[in-house]
Amino acid sequence: MTRPPLTVAVAQPVCVPRDVAANADAHAAAVLAAGTRLVVFPELSLTGYELDAPPIDAGDGRLAPIAEACAATGAMALAGAPVLGDEGLAHIAMLAIDGEGTSVAYRKVHVADSESAWFGPGPHPVVLEIGGWRLGLAICRDTGIARHRRPGRTRDRRLDGRDGDVPGRDRGAGRARPPGRHRA
Repeated sequence: MTRPPLTVAVAQPVCVPRDVAANADAHAAAVLAAGTRLVVFPELSLTGYELDAPPIDAGDGRLAPIAEACAATGAMALAGAPVLGDEGLAHIAMLAIDGEGTSVAYRKVHVADSESAWFGPGPHPVVLEIGGWRLGLAICRDTGIARHRRPGRTRDRRLDGRDGDVPGRDRGAGRARPPGRHRA
């Protein structure tokens, strides 16, 4: 069985600290501009890297512009946000957003010491399937932990929402650039 190519864009729009609505609008614009099947955003991209930002629920209406952009383009967005887990513990998470809505796709497993006062670790590594491709999800520190890469034995690609290593940020001018386009 031949699977179609998976086009991926990484994007880092300008972020307004703690302004989920403004950041969701910027994410939606990036999805519309990308022209790819999958758009990946950095860690905590919906709130900014503000460790004390309140958690976001997957059903939060402020995320609607992203879902609408995904519906219009047939894309999925993986966006970073703080979320509450089943036991009321906050997690750094990756939200999967498409035309059907939003779900928590992954919770960061290997929380950094500097984040541990606000966030607990997620339960385990996750493999997301999209268009016949198996993608191992990771956020920042997770990518450097060898045991994180073993579960699922995905032979396709590993995606991470790592701030600073994502094309799309023009550090000198503080403005977002068009997302990078990649084919898996």
